[in-house]
Amino acid sequence: KWNQDHVPPAGLFLTPIAAPGDSGEPANTIDMSRKNRIVVAAGETAGYRIRHAVFEHDLDLRSGWQLIGFPFDPTETDTTLGGLLTGTMIWRNDDYEAATDLDAYQGYFAFVPGAATTKRMAGHAVSDMSGGLQTGWNLVSVAIPPGGEFITVVQFLAAHPEASDAIWHLDGDEYRKTRILRPGVGYWVYVGE
Repeated sequence: KWNQDHVPPAGLFLTPIAAPGDSGEPANTIDMSRKNRIVVAAGETAGYRIRHAVFEHDLDLRSGWQLIGFPFDPTETDTTLGGLLTGTMIWRNDDYEAATDLDAYQGYFAFVPGAATTKRMAGHAVSDMSGGLQTGWNLVSVAIPPGGEFITVVQFLAAHPEASDAIWHLDGDEYRKTRILRPGVGYWVYVGE
């Protein structure tokens, strides 16, 4: 239970955390300014993550294959973004697999079958890269930096010193090293053993 009068004007939200082994659909996010309690059945446990206000970001999509990402936990969980994408994949265990949801800081390899477009995305800020970087290749995205449009590789490495300083992005049909990381774009980052 909480006092709704103490929720800041920008808002606070509760997002359910799935229990280990839970394969059910997650419940909806709770707006703490509209509800003042959560009821959990006796003997059961429920975990929630507190999220700050909803942010928006324009995701620029070009026709064809590209690396994309989200600078927050998207409120939209449809991996096709309403039919704009097909074949949305993540990199896990040294292989591509079909994406089943959309997460902050996860990079995605996605195909846009139609013309280039911009999709306005909304989501909740998260404090850090959940789970961190794994040994080997990681497909990642970055948050919207305070007061800026991008972060430098140097800034990324300060937060993730385990990563190689060679960070790659997909430029058309070619991979290139990058010196900056922009929200909404996916990047390849390598972590040695």
